Amino acid sequence: MKVKIHINKGITIDNIEINLGDNTEDIKKKDIDFEEFEGALYLFDSTLAIFFENNRVEYIELSNNSTTPYSPILENVDVFSEKRQSVKDFLEKLNCAPLRSDDLGDIYADNIGITIDAGITQADIDECIQDAKAEGIYEEMKDSIEQDIYRMEHIEILGISKVTA
Repeated sequence: MKVKIHINKGITIDNIEINLGDNTEDIKKKDIDFEEFEGALYLFDSTLAIFFENNRVEYIELSNNSTTPYSPILENVDVFSEKRQSVKDFLEKLNCAPLRSDDLGDIYADNIGITIDAGITQADIDECIQDAKAEGIYEEMKDSIEQDIYRMEHIEILGISKVTA
């Protein structure tokens, strides 16, 4: 399944549009299965979340993990299957300006309302490997470590918000 990302607008899931600024009740009436928790709507085993402010869609978050049943497409690019650096370079071109990052490693393409969560780092991987070897459980942890390496190399979370002037 494809989730098409529309810059400064929202997303389309199987011809169902979810737009930034849409009313909460209008979203709930759409033909999509969701779970509601603490005022947000979660789809696809919580890999896609819709957050509201003043009963309007404020932010859409897409998570990349082993259960993600969709491919988020931005300008014909599957941003979850491309390597992280390639996505950052691509976003910088779309943004027409350098990307901004914060102390947590989150990266912002402010001009197009896209945020990416840097997620796990090489230092995190190195520490996990070192700890697993020291504790004698490296072989048991190998699959988990390989999943972490994939998470490090790819976008873990992509957020969509409206650009405000």
